This record gives sequence, C-alpha cells and structure tokens, in this order.
Amino acid sequence: MKKILFIIIFLSGINLINAQTWRQYNLATGQITDISFTYSSSETSNSKPGSRGILPDNFSPDTSRTFFPLDIINDPNAYPWRTIVKFNDVTGFLIDPYHVLTAGHAIEFHPYFQTVIFIPGYESGDMPYSYAYAEYFYLLSDYFPGTSKDFAIVKLDRPIGALSGWNGYGYNNSNEFFQNNNFFNPSYPSQLPYNGLFMFNWKGNFTSISTDYFISTRRGAGGMSGSPVFTNVNNDNIAYGILTNLGVKFNRITANKFDALNKIIDLNTPAQFDLIPLNVTTSPVKVKSGDPLEQINFVLHNYSSENKSNANITVNVYLSPDQTITSSDELLATYNYQKNFGAKNSEYISQASSLPVINKTPGDYYIGVIVSGDINSANNTTKTPDVSKISVASGDLYSIKGRITSSQIGNGISGVNLNGFPTEVKTDFYGNYETQVSSGWSGTVTPVKSGFDFINSSVTYSPVTQNITTNYSASKRILNLSGTIKSPVAHTPIVNTKLTGLPGEPYTDAAGNYSVNIFYGWAGTIQPYNPNELTFSPFTEPVNNLTSGRISNFTGGYYIDGRTYDNNGGSIAGVILQGFPGSVATNEFGEYSVFLDSGWTGTVTPLKSGITFIPSQRNYVNLNASFQPEDYVELKEIVINLKVLLTGAVYDNSDTMRTSLNYKNNIPLVPPDTLGGNESPFIYFRNQSEITDRNFLNSHPDIVDWIIIEIRDSKDFAVPIDTIAAFLRNDGRVLSVLGDSLVPLKIEIVPDNYYIIIRHRNHIAVMSNNPVFLNSFTELYDFTLGAEMYYGNQANQLSNGKYALYPGDADRNGNVNILDYQIFKSESISANTGYIFSDFNLDGLLTGSDFNIFAPVNKNHAKTNVPNSIPSSNIYKNK
Repeated sequence: MKKILFIIIFLSGINLINAQTWRQYNLATGQITDISFTYSSSETSNSKPGSRGILPDNFSPDTSRTFFPLDIINDPNAYPWRTIVKFNDVTGFLIDPYHVLTAGHAIEFHPYFQTVIFIPGYESGDMPYSYAYAEYFYLLSDYFPGTSKDFAIVKLDRPIGALSGWNGYGYNNSNEFFQNNNFFNPSYPSQLPYNGLFMFNWKGNFTSISTDYFISTRRGAGGMSGSPVFTNVNNDNIAYGILTNLGVKFNRITANKFDALNKIIDLNTPAQFDLIPLNVTTSPVKVKSGDPLEQINFVLHNYSSENKSNANITVNVYLSPDQTITSSDELLATYNYQKNFGAKNSEYISQASSLPVINKTPGDYYIGVIVSGDINSANNTTKTPDVSKISVASGDLYSIKGRITSSQIGNGISGVNLNGFPTEVKTDFYGNYETQVSSGWSGTVTPVKSGFDFINSSVTYSPVTQNITTNYSASKRILNLSGTIKSPVAHTPIVNTKLTGLPGEPYTDAAGNYSVNIFYGWAGTIQPYNPNELTFSPFTEPVNNLTSGRISNFTGGYYIDGRTYDNNGGSIAGVILQGFPGSVATNEFGEYSVFLDSGWTGTVTPLKSGITFIPSQRNYVNLNASFQPEDYVELKEIVINLKVLLTGAVYDNSDTMRTSLNYKNNIPLVPPDTLGGNESPFIYFRNQSEITDRNFLNSHPDIVDWIIIEIRDSKDFAVPIDTIAAFLRNDGRVLSVLGDSLVPLKIEIVPDNYYIIIRHRNHIAVMSNNPVFLNSFTELYDFTLGAEMYYGNQANQLSNGKYALYPGDADRNGNVNILDYQIFKSESISANTGYIFSDFNLDGLLTGSDFNIFAPVNKNHAKTNVPNSIPSSNIYKNK
C-alpha cells in the first residue's frame, strides 16, 4: 500500500540551522498545527534510555546469531524484538510508551489512518501486547521522502510500550563508533518474496557513513522502511537511525534530529504524576455465578516526568456488559495502594485477597478499572483492549491452566491455540493459558501454532473433577533447505560457490552440495555466487514463507547466445549451430541460446542451405565467460580494404616488411590488448573469435604482426562503431583473422562514410584524413601513398617515397620521448627476446638497430594526431 501523500516544504521565516518546525496532524479532527523548536544539543553524543516494559521478560538469545543476510526472528515476542511495531505493511519502533518512530514516507496526513493498528511483537496474526491506534502524526515542515528529513513520530492512543518496552534513541558524532559496533535492524519486509507476516533482522556493520546517513550494502525489500538500527550501549538498546531507502540507507539521528525527537516526546509528556491503567486480567476467566474471583491483575503506568513517592492510589473494579467501562457500571471492589512510581514507570499489581463475588446470570461480561490519585482523570479508565472478558456459568467449574514454553530458548510461546476446550483458549504474551470447564467435562486438547512442534501433542481429560495444571513444551520448527550446483552439460559438481541470501551464506562442498537449517516462515532470495563469475540457472530462487523442507538445485556455466539475420535485420530461422553439444538451431526469431560448462572448447559453424554467414565460424577455447550476443549475419557484410606500412619493419630501400616474428613463432595467438593511444594506452577488448592458431600463422608466413582497426562515425566522431583485430601482410595489405584481404566488421552497419584508425603496439596510431566510404566491396584505402592520407599529415616518409607509421611508442601513449627510451633501455639490459614492446624493427630482438630506428623519431618529437574529437566543421568539410 502507498504511504506518501503529504509533502510540505515550509521555509518562510525559519532559520534552518538553529530552528525548525514540526507539523502535527490530529487524526480525529484533521487539524494541522505548527510546533516550532530550536536546536540545542552540543555534546559529542547523547541518548534517551529505553525500557523492557513491566510485563515478565522473554529475552531473546537470537542477538548472538549472525543475521546476515536477512534472517527470520525466532521469537518476535521476546526482547528486544517486541519493541518493533508493524503497521500497514511497514515498520516502526517504540521510543517511548506512547510514541513510535518511523520513516516519514510511511505515514500520511489522512483520516484513513484512524483505522490502522500499530502492533508490537507481531508474528503471523499473533498480537501478544494487543494493539494501539494513532492519535497524532508529526512530520518536519521541510520533510521530503528519501532525504535526511524523512522521519516521523506517531503518538498512540494507548501507552503500549509500558507493556512491551521501548527502544532508547540517541546520536554519536564519532564515525568510529558506528564502524566498531555491530548494529541490528529488525523489520517486517512485505515485498515478495516476503509477506509482512514475520519479523526479519539484519546484523552487521555499515558500508559507508556520512553526516546524515548510514549505508549497508545488502538486499532490501519493501516494508522495511521505518525500521530502526540499534546497538547495545551500557545494557540498553539505543537506536541511531531509521531505514528510509530500499532496505540499505538509514537516516542517521544527529544532534539536531535528537532535539527534534525530544521536542515531541517532551511536548506530550505531562510534568505531573499521571496514571494510566492497562492490561486488566482476571482468574478465573470463567466463574460459577455466586463464586468469588481468585485474582485480578492490572498495570498502572505513570506517564509523566515526575517521580512520585508514596502515591495514594484508589482502584475501583467494575463489571460491564460491554467493553466500555464507566462509573455507572457495577462496582465490584475498591482497593487502595501506596506505591512509588518513577517517571514513565509502571507497577504490576496482582490482587489476590478481598476479591469480589460474581453474582450474575450466565453470560459474558467485561471487567475493567478506574483509578484515582493522579492529576489527570481523563485517562484513568481502561478501555479496549485493556479490559478482561469473563464468562459466568451456572454449574460447578474446574480450572485447567498451564504454560507453554520453548524447548529451544525457554521462553513462553504466545498465540498458541488450545483446540478441544469448550471455548476458545489461547496463550498470552508469556505463554500462559487458563480456562474453566464444567464438572465432569471430558475432551482431548491439542495445542496448535503454525511452525511449532509440540512435545506433548495432545492431552485427554476424562472426566475433570478437580483443578488441573498442564504445561506444554514446543519447539520452533527448523527446516532444511539444500541443493546441488552442477554444470549444465557434464553435470560436474561446482565447488566453492556461495549461496548469497541464505542465512550464514553457505558454500557448496566437493560434491557441489549445500545445506542450511532455517526457522519456519523464512523468506528470501537465493543467488549463487562463484569467484569464476559463472552464470547460474535459475539466476535467483525466491523462497516465500518456507513451511517445509526444500531442495533448490542450480546449474552453473556460461551462456553463448545470439541471432542469425540478413543484411536488412530480418531474422533467419532454422539455422543449425553446428559444434555445440546436442542439437542447437535458431528459433522463429532467429535466436539461439546455449548453456555450457566452464572450460568448454569448440568451434561453432552456422549452417543453412544457400546462405553464407559472417563470421563463418567462431572458436571457443576453455570457455570462462558468457558471450552475448554472438550473432551471425548473412554474408554481404561491410568490409575494410586497407594498405599500411610500419616504419620499423620495412627493409631499407624496400616497400616490404620483415616477417621475423612469424618465422620465430613470436606472434601471439591472441591480439594484443594494449596499443598506441592518445595520452594513455588504448585498451582493446578481444573477441573470442579473434583467437588464431599456430597452423594458420605457419600457413601464412608473410604475416608481419597484429594491428587493431577502429571505425568511427563521421557524423558523430565520439561514437566508436567497431574495433577489429587484423593481421598485417609484408606488402602492407591488411588481412582478416581468416586471411582475407577484405576485413569484415564484427557488427552490421549501413554503407556510409567512416573514419578509420590504425593502432599498433609500438608505432604511433594514425587515422584516415577523410572519412572512407565502407560497403560490401570497399575500395582500397592506401595509407602508403602520401602524407595527405593521414589525419594531420602525421606520417613518416620512407626512403622509397612511401609513407608509414612512426615507430618508437613503447609506452603506447601516442608520444615518442625519453620515457620510451627508458623502456627500451630496461628491456635491452634484461636481454629480452620475443614479442617485446621496444622491438621497433619487429625482429624479436633488442639491438642497436631498434635504437637507430627510435632515435630520429624521438628527436622530431613525433606524436599521434588521432583526435579525441573532431569539430563538426571539419567533419563536414572532409565529407
């Protein structure tokens, strides 16, 4: 459900550094009131204390668990989780008996919220402390969602925190404090795969910390907004932030925000002693007419800032036919107490003597109290849900009661239905239950709560002739989620793969198996991660409200997929991709996709009668990444037709280049990835299809070396169109990796004018002076003819009158200088041989010949003229 309709920017007349304004919304009347305040806190840290509440404590040992990533809370009825509030599929947290802190975007200034209930310690329908309604909302006047002002306060109609407890809140100016402590973030995620029925928690450290925010790199979900991030300080849980964005960004409570929160809490806290009665319970819950009650219990809460000693309190107990208690109802008893009350403190009173007789006709009634002895009589009467229902019967009754506790942590289990009794019976917040049955009643009682297994699953009573105490023990169901991760073709186990999203994030073992035990109701998204960056199928596995054991298997490998199409972009269906395992063919849209094992090696050839494709085949060696898209285009491709010379490789007084590197088997089988650039090296990302083999090089002894060709758009030079690896033949002709003199582009483009850039690993990069018209039969562009063929006329004239690329760029930055000489000198001292950056004459050796080639180029300070951009006027002039 959406949560933001009210956004107010209120700046006029406010000094935002020293003053601010809250906007108070009265849900009953719709009235909005401005409340101004000033900032005053100057300490480096400060906090307001929390409380565990007055009711008997169920403490959660879960705080010692890892809770990374999100994991389900075993017992949300236990402290500290029971201070967390669910409302409207989002989250808030009590910071005072009456007040809930949440995200600003989680509320609206709208009367609709009058019907929304706020429930602490909620789980799957169980409300161990019942609920409260909102009376007032508070948003800052300059509130805006997702900003540092995205927080709100809710004033409730009932101080429910007196029962459940509440969080402290505070600030700390030291970033180290947040780096050195573990923080908790319990919430009610409601976005799939979560359903908002269970509380989940994250525990850990923040990825980054700024003045107004904490960031936690993790997976978030809708519904987590408004949840706290707290840590334990001096045995008190102090909240330091409110989650506002995507499950990862927390609004940090600063000194100013601390002052803002204090303003509303102080505003709504009476200065003088003010008692509110809560949580009336009686025993028995069913009584024979004419019999007395055995016990009346209730809570008296002092919601004020006054510490009251020796307070004289009068409590009147009333019996009412409905849940609205008034002084006109039947007065059952009056009790006087003298108690000491601390500020915002409570007394749990159990009256076990001088109890009233219930002399009424059979039926259902309600017992509540009205107190006196404080300054304010307006809130001295219990109302729903703080009244106790009691049934009156005509015959003799016997009591059956007991407690249901957890065998795992010893806490009482709330919300357990005891089916089989004549009336509905359910355990309270502490796991206690009680009912009365008629004398001689027989029946079988079965305790039931989703997700729990009961050790004594049922008890048979036959017949009941006395009061009976029956206790039960139960355990939260622990379920196993496991699976296997294997490769798609050979089904080889994939080891050392982390299952992110699962509690504890387990790894697969040597057999590819993983296993984790988790509590009933867990939800999350499993996503395998492997250091080899395998792709997994399915990519993720959502788990929603786990209620039984589950097996989730994954397959890990790499995808190769693409399309087959003609020159007009039309799909070609039914193309067989020969070479893949199994039978692979393109579908009606010309698409194919193959999931392969890591390390797969093969050659794929597209086959369809009457059609030739480019490329004619693709080679894959020891597959270690996915290749997408690997398209095949009907031949009629755009080609490049070039001739170029490398100065360093040209024999003196000749137009032929040496092939020593090829003869010595020094040319690598993959094109170089670092080549001549402009100010910094050009990085080339190789394509799998550009890998050659030694047989090809041996069968083409006239190959000199690799070059890289880059195609740039003549209309928008900043846009790179394609980059291709090619071979240079000893006569200057450029060959494709398959040995063709027409070099096809890897991508399909329309015939048009394009700039051509030539890059080499130790010669200066050059570019065609004019855009070249490329089509399926491109005319030869001959860089050797003259300096005017080069952009900026940056070419070296050879002794034979031909023009060639300048050598000497050992550091590939487009500039020949002393730095290149230092590389040459270092590699010479090391006596390196082979495929060497400073081997300027391309003979596989470092000798004086390389220096003789380098020296005149260095003297002339040769530098590339390949531009980063071309003025549009120049582009159009050259077209």
